[in-house]
Amino acid sequence: MGQRLANLIFCYDWYAPSATEDFQAKLAQSIALQAKCLALDWQRLIDQTAQLTALKGLFVAQAALGAKTENLEALLDLTLPLIEQVTQADGGHKSRMPDIHLKLMRDLIEIRNTASSTDIESTAQLDKKIVQMAALCRMWRHADGQFARFNGAGLMANEIIEETLARAEQRSKVLQLAPDSGFVRLSSARSTLIMDTGTPETNAEVTGFGTLAFEFAVGQHLLVVNPGQTATDANLQRLLCSTKAHSTLTIDGQNSSSPGENRLARVSNVEIGPAEGGMLAVATHDGYAPSHGILHHRHLFLATGGGNLRGADILEYTGAPGEIPRLAIARFHLHPRVTAAMLHDQRVLLKIRGHRVGWVFRSNAATSLDNSLFFDGTDRMNCQQIVLSFALGDLRATGNSSIKWAFTRSDAG
Repeated sequence: MGQRLANLIFCYDWYAPSATEDFQAKLAQSIALQAKCLALDWQRLIDQTAQLTALKGLFVAQAALGAKTENLEALLDLTLPLIEQVTQADGGHKSRMPDIHLKLMRDLIEIRNTASSTDIESTAQLDKKIVQMAALCRMWRHADGQFARFNGAGLMANEIIEETLARAEQRSKVLQLAPDSGFVRLSSARSTLIMDTGTPETNAEVTGFGTLAFEFAVGQHLLVVNPGQTATDANLQRLLCSTKAHSTLTIDGQNSSSPGENRLARVSNVEIGPAEGGMLAVATHDGYAPSHGILHHRHLFLATGGGNLRGADILEYTGAPGEIPRLAIARFHLHPRVTAAMLHDQRVLLKIRGHRVGWVFRSNAATSLDNSLFFDGTDRMNCQQIVLSFALGDLRATGNSSIKWAFTRSDAG
């Protein structure tokens, strides 16, 4: 109802002025009745983000109906604390879902723009939050305009993302680190890497167990991706939420988090900054500590010029009891436009369709290719994945094991 009221009012000049006076009067009565229902019922909504959409519709409707400034300010006084409750200190929505984040940002923009058209003196708090949220949206975007496919992202059209950012009316520097929302971004020349460094939320069974997964793009061409969690089939959706459906590492086929076992991967030691010859990002998660006594450290280095991405996945045995680990597998899901072929020396030759320069992947672990899936919205596409296998039989004796790998542009040496 709140969204419908906002749509009716914001589109009013498109459909209503040419209508009869009787139609316009009935429309005003309908808006007033729906606003009255919202005022009575919005607090009954369990979801706080839904409450904000309802309050947006109520605020827009009251402003259109000529409510007094003090009444509109009272609505804002209800709205602003709710915004703080559903967002992190860095502006990210607490669900860590980019699509939900963008929808909330659109609600806040509509509230702010409506408030600016009234006698309300200041919208500074809304302005600040919108700036923070816009910065995160830009952090999640690849050069093709799409959000990286973390936590259910992928259903929001490029045009909607671009239009929302334009309506924000704020230019902000693209973030390298969102410490509260849990994301890292490395970029050099035309290459961009985005990594998930956040602890999964309690709804992770819906949004995915992709801790320390990343996506890597070269200009507008995606190379390494996550398949996405936008399937309509429930069984396939559960599979797409698993850790192995992300470009990260698993131990013995288990998810890095398991809410049913009260095991969530907590991320620590997140750092990003310049290193000799490029940029370095590091992070650690303890998702396998309760089950195996193992910490997973991921180091990612993007060379200046963007032609060399090197990584290391380090598994550290903490000495804690748990299952004896057998096998670690690191996966790199490739975009459907990427063709991969194994070379005789265990290297992988990669060719991005439409991109003249090829890439080569190499690793110190046993390397193979397998099939994978990718969802563009709800459209299912076939693709490939690089699979690294690393035996862990002596991990408890040695204390740590390291899987090293690299993506190198063929003209980068």
